[in-house]
Amino acid sequence: QIGYDNNSGTGTNFKISQYLETGTYYIKVAHHSTSGTGSYTLASQFTPDDYGDDRSTATSITSTSTTSGRIDGSRDVDYFEMSITSAGTLVVETTGSTDTVGILYNASGTQIGYDNNSGTDNNFKISKKVVAGTYYVRVSASSSGNYGLVYHVTADDHGDTKETATSITPTRTTSGNLETAGDEDWFKVVIPSAGRLVAETNGTTDTEGELYDVSGRNRIAYDDQDGVDNNFKISKFITTAGTYYVRVKHHSATETGPYSLVVHFDDHNNTQDGATPINPTSTTPGSFEIAGDEDWFKIIISRAGVLEVETTGRIDTNGILYDASGTQIASNENSGTGNNFKITQTVTARTYYVKVKHHSTSGTGDYSLVSRFTPSITTTSPESISDDHGNTKETATLIELNTTTQKSTTSGNIEVAADKDYFEINITRAGKLVIRTTGTTDTYGYLYDASGTQVASDDNSGFSNNNF
Repeated sequence: QIGYDNNSGTGTNFKISQYLETGTYYIKVAHHSTSGTGSYTLASQFTPDDYGDDRSTATSITSTSTTSGRIDGSRDVDYFEMSITSAGTLVVETTGSTDTVGILYNASGTQIGYDNNSGTDNNFKISKKVVAGTYYVRVSASSSGNYGLVYHVTADDHGDTKETATSITPTRTTSGNLETAGDEDWFKVVIPSAGRLVAETNGTTDTEGELYDVSGRNRIAYDDQDGVDNNFKISKFITTAGTYYVRVKHHSATETGPYSLVVHFDDHNNTQDGATPINPTSTTPGSFEIAGDEDWFKIIISRAGVLEVETTGRIDTNGILYDASGTQIASNENSGTGNNFKITQTVTARTYYVKVKHHSTSGTGDYSLVSRFTPSITTTSPESISDDHGNTKETATLIELNTTTQKSTTSGNIEVAADKDYFEINITRAGKLVIRTTGTTDTYGYLYDASGTQVASDDNSGFSNNNF
């Protein structure tokens, strides 16, 4: 038995309305009363199903119009075929008063989407990121009823993978939209040299950001809400030039929303701590990528002399020279060629920092930083003899331990009789310090603390040849 009725027809007559598949069926008619008799007329009307029940009989529909359909009972299902010509977000939904259920399939028949009542008035609504291809939607309901079926495809503004990433240029703002739940947008940016890459979003959407290396597989930075409001902000120093990738997604797996992505690249850090090391005599290119940018440089001077730093180029620069403690010791605006700065300063063996900035708070542009160091000459006889290292702790040569091995090797020369070479080493934590010389010269060594008090000495405890 697949259907039964007592008096749904006119008067006390029965009426059965049932969805049927292909086959032979039987109808049994009996009097309501076991003792009743009488004549009747049996009327039968068959209405073919409006749409096919599987993918092979699916009806092709377009996104330009609404397709009307009817579910004839809980066993009826309607299949529709959609041809999607480009990647984007597919939204397919029903309208009307019937409580519908929708299932989305790809071309091979694999289910990729399902919904019951996310649409209006218990209608289903499926939203799914798709690529070009053929898709199918299955419509069903728990009871008979009419419905309208409509779909549309919204092109995805940015690709979901590194292969489809949108190319962007630093300092420019790119608009984006997370059109569907789970949407993610990928961007690629070419970094010309070592420097700091800053990527952040603006807007009311709660975003998360990820930065990937040149392979697009290794995540090297992540942030959730270091930006304004609930926006992400990533700041990462890049050591190698190449193409890097930024991935943007919503903090919630179920929410959507628009945003703006801002990416800028700073070739040199804006702080003393991250200053770019340069040689005392060198030329280094620089750029003010955005308004208010500052570039810091670190110069290690190994002996007393004269340090000269200046910029060249067409932009108006200011320069400030600092010692290792961050105390300003010189500054200049336009003593160089054009509107470039130029600083000339007598220095000792120390670490120095140069800050370069644009004269205008809104200015940007490229420049070159030129550094020249001329060592002092020590006269010990009628002829001038160059001394490689200072003869006092005030003119000591600064030596720095390798950050990984905690070792350092420095060459020296006792140029004349009674010459002495002083070196300075900064110890950042407690431990054991070993100092020795190598070579054929018979050396003697003294160790002093910061006040100049001798704390150790040795003559020939070295490995060989009377080294200390």
